[in-house]
Amino acid sequence: RNLVRGCRVLRVWVLATAICVSIATAARAADHPGKAPFEQYCASCHGAAADGTGPVAAEMKISPADLRKLGQKYGTPLNKPKLREIIDGREMVRAHGTSDMPVWGEQLVHNVPPTVNTEMFKRGTIIVIVDYLETLQVKASE
Repeated sequence: RNLVRGCRVLRVWVLATAICVSIATAARAADHPGKAPFEQYCASCHGAAADGTGPVAAEMKISPADLRKLGQKYGTPLNKPKLREIIDGREMVRAHGTSDMPVWGEQLVHNVPPTVNTEMFKRGTIIVIVDYLETLQVKASE
């Protein structure tokens, strides 16, 4: 009897912990400083949820990636230096022809005033976007 009761308590505790972790992760993503630049630069193609279903995704030759699954492709924790190189254009992903994705290393600094260190602005923006993407990662079964 005590064993059965103990198992029930353990199941309730595991479920409660999972719910708390999910809520904390969602709150962390919602308040993340990378959310606004992601929405500005990435969501039109990748979607507000980063699932690859942005408003212009249907018009593209190659469907945008589901950025919630980067951990499955690049490992967990995310290989942030590799992802930053892909976003800024140093690591071109063009195995199947040209890419529809802009070279953000160039695009991010188009409207930056000349008094701003554009390289630092570009790097900082990409860093917070990649950090934000890490908060959105899902497991393979999700």
